[in-house]
Amino acid sequence: MLEKIIKFGRNPCLVGVLTEADQRLQKKLCVIISNSGLIHKPGPNRLSVKIARQLASAGIHAFRFDFSGMGDSPLSGTVQDALRANITEIGWAMDKITEITGITQFALYGLCSAAEVSFRASLEDDRVTGLILVDGYYQTKELLDRILPVAARKCNIRYYKKHLLDYRRWIKIFSGKSKAISWKNLVAIPGIIAGPIIRKLKGLMGRRKPAQTEHRPIDPGIDKWEKLFDRGIAVQLIYSEGSHYVDLYHHSLAAHLKPFRKNNALEYRLVKNADHTFTPVWAQQRLADTVCNWAKEKSQS
Repeated sequence: MLEKIIKFGRNPCLVGVLTEADQRLQKKLCVIISNSGLIHKPGPNRLSVKIARQLASAGIHAFRFDFSGMGDSPLSGTVQDALRANITEIGWAMDKITEITGITQFALYGLCSAAEVSFRASLEDDRVTGLILVDGYYQTKELLDRILPVAARKCNIRYYKKHLLDYRRWIKIFSGKSKAISWKNLVAIPGIIAGPIIRKLKGLMGRRKPAQTEHRPIDPGIDKWEKLFDRGIAVQLIYSEGSHYVDLYHHSLAAHLKPFRKNNALEYRLVKNADHTFTPVWAQQRLADTVCNWAKEKSQS
């Protein structure tokens, strides 16, 4: 395994790290790893580094880079909105890897906002043959506005149900070792509980009953997914149990994408007990194994 710092793009202004696989194991696929939210190219908890190196040990090149204006990459000077600029820069990354290695097939990996960027980029570039999308939004803003409160509520209920039944947390509380329970917190509880109730009652007293309106159906954008699958793109959707992204998926896409799971075009994975940034070391390894096993299988098919 060899790691090289690569400059590319306009001027060139973007910076990335190419993790090359051993020549004896090399497969004709490279995984492009872009920024997760506002975190630079090592990724949250150095997750991108771990995934890139594990991919390389399996014979798959990995290239993780910073979008312009993030990490080691200065602003590129392109007059585009952020999403359009990111899609352009993923294209530049693929151009550079092809120039260096000769590889022409790519899988795009993205966590959080990078999942949406990777999804959008794949719709426009035929060099993309695979997508590894972790905890991403793929819905329209109109649909998100409608289902996000429901998804967030379901996530909170799941969290509290699980932890209320965890005897280890009760032991911490009664032994005085819990940081969440203190005299300061206990004194604040009546105000925390009473405040929302009082505000709710005030609102109800001076409010007329709103007229009931029917929610018109909103297109979840399945045509975009169908376009990808028609091109033969393999997709892996990964979700952490501790985030609301999995609830958004089940509220908007799951039923529509079920046929593609049956014919193996789409793989769905849930990492139980993991949070959005995969903080525990075991969760990081579980994610890296899930990604690498899928990429190995797809690179051979």
